[in-house]
Amino acid sequence: MCKFYSAIVMENGDVLHDEHVLSHEDLIALFNINDTQTNCDKFVRVEFTVEDENDYADIEKYKLNVDEQTIPKWFEKHREFVTEKLKGIVQNRIILTDRKLLIGGLFVVKDCKITTIKDCHVISISGSAQVKNICGSAQVKNIYGSAQVENICGSAQVKYIYDSAQVKNISGSAQVENIYGSAQVKYIYDSAQVKNIYGSAQVENIYGSAKIINYRR
Repeated sequence: MCKFYSAIVMENGDVLHDEHVLSHEDLIALFNINDTQTNCDKFVRVEFTVEDENDYADIEKYKLNVDEQTIPKWFEKHREFVTEKLKGIVQNRIILTDRKLLIGGLFVVKDCKITTIKDCHVISISGSAQVKNICGSAQVKNIYGSAQVENICGSAQVKYIYDSAQVKNISGSAQVENIYGSAQVKYIYDSAQVKNIYGSAQVENIYGSAKIINYRR
């Protein structure tokens, strides 16, 4: 699986990326790159990422990884430039100060207040972050630490809620895959769905046509 942040480096040093795209193969299609066997040494798939997901908000923990079995010789002359370019791009996607709205693109959120996260992809919401609304078609991978979220609604999707994270409302047609650790959810309602709740996670109220598929202790 491609990691945050993915890019394609061409033989001439061009760095091709898109703040809405995590997949190398999607980038290859987006930029119409000739991905034939005879052309495979003309570009390199790279990721600027962290080893530990808990470090997504720390730009100094990021390293450039080449996602290829063999690295063409021409890449080394571009390595430093590519590293610094991607560092600047990723630093702008790490949100550590209060915002009214995050919309479109990829983000990491920590230790700040966000009014609305809408129609974007958030890698993590952590630390003491406080978010009022996750809505629209937003996709969130991790909510953890002592993060607090008031509403997950619309068609928003969340993969993991854990640690001591707290969520007040999961509603609309929102979908959450996993709630665990000591995470707490107050209300699940409308047609919202939660796939798995386990560990010491707690849900206070569920009503309407909301569904919890697996509730394990």
